[in-house]
Amino acid sequence: MAEDHRAKRARKRYEKQLDEWKSQRDTCAELLETARDYPGQHWPEFVCKSGELVCAKVTSTALIEDRRGPGQYRGKSSGVSLPIGFGIRYRAGHSRGHYVQGTPTPTAVDVGTVYLTNTRLVFTGNKQTRECLFDKMMGFEHDERTGTTVISVSNRQKPTRIQYGPEVSDWFSFRMELALAHHNGTVAELTDRLQQDLHQFDRTRPIPPEGLTATTTSDGSRSAVGEEAPSDIPIQSTSDVTGPPPWQPRPGWGTIRNYVTIANSRGSHDATFHFVPDDGGRPHPMTVRDVDIPEIGEFARGIINANGDNVMIHVSVKVMREAEDLFHRINGFELDKRSKMYDPQITLAQDCGWTWTSEYKVVKIAPGVTT
Repeated sequence: MAEDHRAKRARKRYEKQLDEWKSQRDTCAELLETARDYPGQHWPEFVCKSGELVCAKVTSTALIEDRRGPGQYRGKSSGVSLPIGFGIRYRAGHSRGHYVQGTPTPTAVDVGTVYLTNTRLVFTGNKQTRECLFDKMMGFEHDERTGTTVISVSNRQKPTRIQYGPEVSDWFSFRMELALAHHNGTVAELTDRLQQDLHQFDRTRPIPPEGLTATTTSDGSRSAVGEEAPSDIPIQSTSDVTGPPPWQPRPGWGTIRNYVTIANSRGSHDATFHFVPDDGGRPHPMTVRDVDIPEIGEFARGIINANGDNVMIHVSVKVMREAEDLFHRINGFELDKRSKMYDPQITLAQDCGWTWTSEYKVVKIAPGVTT
């Protein structure tokens, strides 16, 4: 009885940790999807300039400025009253002291809407309007505790401070990062970082308690818990999995092959390689000048743009090596254990050009990986 009680407590603790992990992973995946697929949009009440798109809109935002409280005299003295005769008195030593200004206090001077675009931040209120052009931005700072952002631009003497509240602080911070990425042309770098962050987060999945058998959770979904696996191997989710679906190539994805670097006259290296598309199309011969990127190399994986002249690396050579070792370890387990490691939400295998089979083994399948 005692062992059953401990097992139930361990299962509940594990399921709680897993729910929290899945919630955080969903947030990470949503950020990645937004960075990849959301360039911005038009809002009918906001007039965009040519080529401008709104990346975020926040209502009920306060424009904050420092306002001084009432000042006061300090060191004041009424002096001494001296009689000089005939009912007349003389006051000596009287002084009003010195005036001290009130302490500046952050005060909401207006309430309105903030628009974050790919070129600027605009506050439109009932009384005032503020515009912060990214081209003139000197710096910015987020305060997650209060949900406040302070922006300094070169054409305004005082920084602009807006407060939207801690409830949307993380969301606003990311949307501003995305807006700046669109402005600076670094969306691909942002997407790549978010992809790597997601891969790393997948490795933190909670490990089920040792000795528990598969059971059913309170919501009816299947909780696959078995013997303990290594901490760096993902475990199957609590969702009801019917089996891995057939592999489908994703648009633009492919593999770097025949990678060669050649020293150039500029003291750097040029690289030549073929980008082998996952869809079986003809390999693209490519040349990259002054390459100094450790992520790129033989078997690196990424996405080619629509013009076919640029490749953004999403899976580095190092991650490919680590993933292959991980997949071989998974394949060495028994079928029951392998099936518990499969999770359709984890795209590491697909990103690496591998796929799960009906036997719950991970095998190479992308054309550039199998050859």
